Amino acid sequence: MPYIEALGENARLPAVARITAHVRLRLSRGELLEAARRVAAWLADRGVASGDRVVLQAPGGPLWVAGFFGCLLRGAVAVPLDPALPPSQVRPLAVRVDPRAGLAEGRQAPVAGIPWLDLNELRPRQGLTAGTHGEEAAHHAPRLPPPAGPACRRNHEHDPKPGDHVEIVFTSGTTGRPRAVPITHLNLLASLHPIERGWRKRRHWVDRIRPRLLCMVPPSHLFGQVVGVLIPILMGLPVIFLDDLRPQVIRRTLRRERVAAAIAVPRLLKLVRDDLLRDGSAATAPGDSDAPLWRRIWAARRLHRHLGWRFMGWISGGAALDEDVDEFWDRRGYVVVQGYGLTEAAPIISVSHPFTRRRGTVGKPMGDQEIRIAEDGELWVRGANVTSGYLDDSQANREAFQDGWLRTGDRVEQDERGVLRVRARLKDIIVAADGLNVDPRAVEREIEKEEGVREAAVVAAAGPTGEVVHAVMVLDGRSPPLEIIRRANSRLDPGSRVKTFSVWPQAALPRTSTGKLQRALVRSAVAASAGSDRGAEDAGSTAEAGSGSREPAGDAIGAGTRSADPVTAALSALTGRAADELKGTAELDRDLALGSLDRVELLVHLEEMTGHSLDETAVVTARTVDDLTRAMSVPPAPPLPMPRWSRRLVPRLVRSLARNFLVAPVFHVLFRLSVSGREHLQGLAPPFLIVANHESHLDTGALLFALPRRLRSHLAVAMATDHLPGAFQDQRAGSFWQQLAYRGLVLLFHAYPLARAGGFSVTLEYTGELAESGYCPLIYPEGRMRQAGEGPPAFRDGPSLLARDLRIPVVPVGLAGAGTALPSGQGWPRPGRLWVVFGAPLTVAMEEEQEPGRFTQRLEQEVRRLVSCAQKAKR
Repeated sequence: MPYIEALGENARLPAVARITAHVRLRLSRGELLEAARRVAAWLADRGVASGDRVVLQAPGGPLWVAGFFGCLLRGAVAVPLDPALPPSQVRPLAVRVDPRAGLAEGRQAPVAGIPWLDLNELRPRQGLTAGTHGEEAAHHAPRLPPPAGPACRRNHEHDPKPGDHVEIVFTSGTTGRPRAVPITHLNLLASLHPIERGWRKRRHWVDRIRPRLLCMVPPSHLFGQVVGVLIPILMGLPVIFLDDLRPQVIRRTLRRERVAAAIAVPRLLKLVRDDLLRDGSAATAPGDSDAPLWRRIWAARRLHRHLGWRFMGWISGGAALDEDVDEFWDRRGYVVVQGYGLTEAAPIISVSHPFTRRRGTVGKPMGDQEIRIAEDGELWVRGANVTSGYLDDSQANREAFQDGWLRTGDRVEQDERGVLRVRARLKDIIVAADGLNVDPRAVEREIEKEEGVREAAVVAAAGPTGEVVHAVMVLDGRSPPLEIIRRANSRLDPGSRVKTFSVWPQAALPRTSTGKLQRALVRSAVAASAGSDRGAEDAGSTAEAGSGSREPAGDAIGAGTRSADPVTAALSALTGRAADELKGTAELDRDLALGSLDRVELLVHLEEMTGHSLDETAVVTARTVDDLTRAMSVPPAPPLPMPRWSRRLVPRLVRSLARNFLVAPVFHVLFRLSVSGREHLQGLAPPFLIVANHESHLDTGALLFALPRRLRSHLAVAMATDHLPGAFQDQRAGSFWQQLAYRGLVLLFHAYPLARAGGFSVTLEYTGELAESGYCPLIYPEGRMRQAGEGPPAFRDGPSLLARDLRIPVVPVGLAGAGTALPSGQGWPRPGRLWVVFGAPLTVAMEEEQEPGRFTQRLEQEVRRLVSCAQKAKR
């Protein structure tokens, strides 16, 4: 297995990373190889033999790659499944392949009756060291074998043959039941060898630059797997998988991670383009498409600065790329490489040349593949990369394969240079009553140009004399649908004009994990609607001849603005309630029981469904469903700035000197510090979370100087922004002094902002970034200081979520005395005594991972106990 064994070369170089909302997991090449070997050993221990099938369901990232490579080392046949599939859909797919074991990220087994490995066991639990806090460490002891030596490796690793199966990949199922496609080593090598030959010619330059790749296609899809995993591993390039596919997150990641090229489906290129145009980031005049590349880059220099100067362009595949989206990026100096292929072709058929391609083309056939264009324009392919046939599906094999040729189902054209242009899927072409063939994608592009149209699907519907062109639209309610169709029809040829239309009830059309429109589902819904008493609205006569139309009632599909409301759809998905239960006056806190983290998740849902950024503060502070609907129209505020500058060398040196020679002497002159429980910190290595009760502004200073000296430089303090609002709102009076005070706190105490009304997602992301860098964030989960005479505020779930996802321990701390020395509202402290009690580190137990609130309760009980101990010592 030379590709996998090559990971041992340059073992310290970064290989694969995954970025989530607040977690960054990175593995080097050596760490990835060792993790794969441990998976192979686990499979061997469970009796999985060469040729046995293993289900793999996890998000793309280091753990997925380790699981996949572990299957290859063992000789098992991996069955990668989309991580978004619920167990009800995973089970029938698993039954079809009869697996012997399963790999998943999480302790919930999607399929019963077989052994499952939680891939999180491959991640080191940070903070807890061997022999530390025995009960907590033993509770999370990994179930994987220890790293294997060479002799042991020979016992569980397999030497493959070219015809051996690597995996069984299920097609995306855009037309119905997914088909199981067996892929062999020879199939994959046939796709990789042409790329390897080209890379070896330029290896010297590639090794010098080592550009970073960003992959936003799940590796359960063969495009994401080959382009996002195998090719980067082969070329020694680091690749980052991104979970959050909101356009603003993609933009921020491109710049922050210094990405050179992004691997994405065409829909993401369109969403990012639309988001840039919406907020003005791409407002600079685009360059001439015939101008040299450097001139186009210079003309769009503002955009290149915004996305990062290292970002060169996109690698697009999995679906067709609209020419207007292609033109947008091309005219601004970005390279767009468009690939074309099928799962059955493992998966690459052709790839366009990055510098000589024409818009709308997908390049020449790659490698030694043979192609044939049938009389109806369908492309046929034959080569070593093509699978031998579907698994246990003789009828599908007869339809798709003929004498060794794979019938792609795509109508293509080939120019004089041999370059292919994909025109349409043959099964999607609408044959109108007059015999004309209508390409639905061309009609969809014209409809989507209209304001108020989020997306559109064009399918065939039954008419009085044959098929007619029917449009299904997702609208935002700003324009009447009939007016939209009229304007679109005015730009279309008479034979391609829309005759009937309807409005889709959800906030988005059904799509696969790679963004392909599930046109079969749309067609079925249109047919069901046509069978109702009312039918769909006739746009033909109204738009073209000006006469009357039938009853506008595509309600079986979903006419009407309320049913298409993204707020209703998002709340239904989050709470499990039916749309008719979500009245406008329903309160989000009391009636729907949405906490602060639930609202952050709601924000992510809404932004993914609408495809554009929302104002987080407006969403998070909404009281009712109607408030939330109004928040959708609020323009987004600038993101909360995070003080990354404070982690640079000079600020760190200034902080150390100021603490030791300025802050510490003053603090110890004013206060006597009593500390207990410090033994719990012995052997505890950063990062870990520190969670404490909050009585006064003195709490942070007391905790800082109560820590052992070796840990003080690792402390980072989450600070509420409402204490110094002018630091974030320049228009307020006195903001200069508040900004100065804020920067002083950042410099002296390594503070960072935590907004109470909004900005949670940015703060969570930065907290994860700090933990990844070896810092120990201090969080006050009560959310505010306790006022005199009131009971302690309830803990929030933020620390529990961070502890679970970052897999780091939490140190509970009880504080007392600070509320007396510096009560709320008092300007100068009274000298006195402060008490700090450290508790034993806590980690999230297995049964608490699915319910972070349970760990929050345990953490709160422990902090309250420590506070009682501190108060007893005080008395």
